[in-house]
Amino acid sequence: MPLANELAGWPRDRLVRLLSLRPDLQAARDLAELARLATSPQSTHTAVADLPAAQRAVLEAVVLLVDAADEDDLLGLDPDADRDAVLAALDDLRDRLLVTETGLRPIGMLRQYLPVPLGLGRPSALVHEHTPLYELERLLALYGERAPRSKAAARELLAAVLSSTAELADSFDRLPPEQLAVLQRYDREGPVLREPGLNVWEGRPPEDRAVQQLLQVGLLAVTASGTVELPREVGLALRYPAVTRFPVTVPARGRRVGPDELAAAGAAAVSSVLTLCDALLRRLGSAPVGLIGSGGVGVKELRGLAKELDADPADVATGLLLLRGVGAVGTTSKDLRPASGERAWSARDDGERWSDLVRAWLAASDPPSSRSRLKAALTFSAYDSRVRLARDRLVRLLDADQGEARSVGQWLDRWHERWPEARRGAADKASLVAERTLREDVLAEAVLLGLLVDGAASPLLGPLLAGSDMDQALAAAAGAGESRVLAQADSTLICTGRPTRAMRLALDRIATVESSAQATIWRVTEASLGRAYDDGDRAEQVLEVLEQYAGTLPQAMAYLVRDAYRRHGRARVGSAASYVVVDDDTMLATALSSKGPAGKALAKLGVRRVAPGVAVSRGAVAATVTALRAAGVPAVVEGAAGEASGPAVRRATATAARLAPLPVRSNEDVEPVVDRILAAVR
Repeated sequence: MPLANELAGWPRDRLVRLLSLRPDLQAARDLAELARLATSPQSTHTAVADLPAAQRAVLEAVVLLVDAADEDDLLGLDPDADRDAVLAALDDLRDRLLVTETGLRPIGMLRQYLPVPLGLGRPSALVHEHTPLYELERLLALYGERAPRSKAAARELLAAVLSSTAELADSFDRLPPEQLAVLQRYDREGPVLREPGLNVWEGRPPEDRAVQQLLQVGLLAVTASGTVELPREVGLALRYPAVTRFPVTVPARGRRVGPDELAAAGAAAVSSVLTLCDALLRRLGSAPVGLIGSGGVGVKELRGLAKELDADPADVATGLLLLRGVGAVGTTSKDLRPASGERAWSARDDGERWSDLVRAWLAASDPPSSRSRLKAALTFSAYDSRVRLARDRLVRLLDADQGEARSVGQWLDRWHERWPEARRGAADKASLVAERTLREDVLAEAVLLGLLVDGAASPLLGPLLAGSDMDQALAAAAGAGESRVLAQADSTLICTGRPTRAMRLALDRIATVESSAQATIWRVTEASLGRAYDDGDRAEQVLEVLEQYAGTLPQAMAYLVRDAYRRHGRARVGSAASYVVVDDDTMLATALSSKGPAGKALAKLGVRRVAPGVAVSRGAVAATVTALRAAGVPAVVEGAAGEASGPAVRRATATAARLAPLPVRSNEDVEPVVDRILAAVR
């Protein structure tokens, strides 16, 4: 009730801000329920997870300070801190109902959700929770204190002794170098580490003599889990001997990125991931990929797909994961192929398709494909309980720091600031390396998915989390950037700025990207034009697109477009088992007589000439078309009436679960909610 009474004195606009910052509180019916929800474990945990860097740094300082502290105590912790920035962050914490209005007392169960502030360990009183009373008496005697009879009182007294930060820091100068090195290692890698030889059940001490000596004087402690932990008070004295506690300097902001540049980059990233997914679906439709014994796609198959699609194998593995999540691919008893949900997903607008991919990514528990060590994808045994939490935390981090560009290493450091990698009971060196590797791989997935572009959060992330119309948001972003290219006589197209999404989609259809570093360079070739002609485009349509973005074309490029169209489609494939008809018999004879891999593929399908320009095949239509194209014969599929058509594809059953909405933000108008709560008070 005291908190509800305090809320009753808040002005209306402050209540509006509170419900905007913490959308989960909008379910409250009156001020009493609002106070109860604000201090509940679930709401407190969500509020802490959503905090930006500045507010989190100040909140950790508040949690580590004593309850009687005030603003002067907070500012006195760090002489170099920006006073205005710290006070602004503190005011924001009060608006979020995380810190009391007067004094610096945390509201709710904050200490439970900030168990390792600044990467420091637990307080000494908790570290020694299972230490016997006789051992506490011995430790207190070393410091000249007489132990009380109560074990709890003895733990509190030991914590008070260790809390004398300045005296404890002075004592480090008298420690042997090997012991001080051990304490510094725990502060750097810990605060909880496993020591070789330690066995609490058999009474065996650690093998390291320096660790044994530190345990005997209470600067380290053995926990019930059979690990050694550095108490928080010792860690504070190690890091900040010159100050009462520790610095609360607000973290520096990242490099600011222009909104137009970021919008163009975000739209391009969406196009890139959708292009990869579409290419995977076409490839699986023409030739499904066999499964390994564990039910997934093996490393060899991933590398083969990546080589065909000119992509990174880890990106291919992630693309398959996303497509399975949206129900576009599925498995039969022996292979992976397009599923029954592929047509519905492919028919959606690009904004909706990208939104589905992001939600599928957040819902998946498959570990990310490591760039350093490629693993099989979509296996039944692939499951990691940390993955969904890591992906959710990254999205929250990007949402809190929108508009700020950082390198991968800087993003990892920001991630560590908000959620330290060390976990109690598992913070040995191997687990720290595994946690950091997981975060690096999740960041790489975010780059592929288009959530992180040019080192900054995509501007499309905000509308996505707010539940806005993604097609409108993508269309707005797609209009940003450069919409002109320079056509050159060597059949290249050069865009010196960031291309708009519309231009990128149009040119990617008829040309191949050769570079996208300082400038984007496309090259028009007969093979790239063949992709457009395979989809039914005509030479006049291709020339119209090129002239739209490049103006007058060089004569050589215009000739290339027309000649490629004239030569395209010389072979027509239908189904008998399948048949081949070629205008130029020499082309067919050359392909069939080839001794390379393409010729062997045709021989395996049993392709043979039965007349000049005519051949038959034992293989299916899709397999025959693929083999002919690999042999240099620009084949197209012919339907029963002679029209161009695509081969029928047997589809797997879609097994994707229904995609849940993104509960990170709320776009609900909070004004009516505040009116309802205030009306209940009146």
